[in-house]
Amino acid sequence: MVARVSFTVECQGCGALNGSEFGNCMRCGRSLDDAPAGERVRRPFPAPRVQHRAAILGAGTEPLFGRFPAESLPATKAILTLTMLVASAQILTSFARGPSISALFLGGDAVDAIGQGALILVPSLVVEEPWRLISACFVHFGALHLLMNMMGLLHLCRLAEPAVGSVRLVIVYVSTGALGFAATVVYHSLAGKMGTTAGASGALFGVMGLVLGFLLRRKDERWKTWLMQTVAFSVVFGFIVPGVSVNNVAHLGGLATGLLFGLAFAPGAPKPSAIWQRVFATVLALSVLASLLLAHASPLPTMLRDAAL
Repeated sequence: MVARVSFTVECQGCGALNGSEFGNCMRCGRSLDDAPAGERVRRPFPAPRVQHRAAILGAGTEPLFGRFPAESLPATKAILTLTMLVASAQILTSFARGPSISALFLGGDAVDAIGQGALILVPSLVVEEPWRLISACFVHFGALHLLMNMMGLLHLCRLAEPAVGSVRLVIVYVSTGALGFAATVVYHSLAGKMGTTAGASGALFGVMGLVLGFLLRRKDERWKTWLMQTVAFSVVFGFIVPGVSVNNVAHLGGLATGLLFGLAFAPGAPKPSAIWQRVFATVLALSVLASLLLAHASPLPTMLRDAAL
């Protein structure tokens, strides 16, 4: 099939690419009449789908660590890849004790999840291994739990990452996920409850809060529709994933902190992030890798299995 070709015009104010039929920039509203003739270039039509998605909130151009443009979703892809690797390791660990359909779809038992980084809601254990507040964001209880969260990840982050940039998305995803689990530990400690928890949903609610705060700060009326989608996601998730205790405390904690990040980041996006943001994102990314490695080195799973014998 022969692709159609159209002229695009680069805005001299914000750098967004616009079709030749536009008189003003679709992102910042600046007139395109002052664009030099050399900026009118021939490109395949229609534009890549990611640009259409990014235009919903206003695309950012900031690259991740100076290399990968936000529109290509490098942070989203990295999070997705790492989560799938953890799930694969969880299945392989369970298979090592004996292949089964249950191991394939449930990813083993709770101890297998703890071995990959799941969080045990016992304050003394959290104090001993606090890095589980981060690693638990990448561990799931079964294929359906994983699939639901990764579908949510792709839907949410393909909007959020181009809007605020990859660096800010890394900050929000890891921070809100960890803070959501921290809130869970406090709640269960006060309620005198115990258990094991894991999953990306706290971080995903953080991304929902990010988008909500972004829209609110920019006085975009779509915040009402987005809020309804957030509520619907929470309800549907509770019904679709049977056998998984829905951690509403982590959801609310992630949503609240994500909202604060959205309110804070909206004025600066899609401008390049501050130096402290890039440093913080780098520290968080390294902390994620370190937490997953520490989970594999932890003696806790072995101790739990020995105690069960």
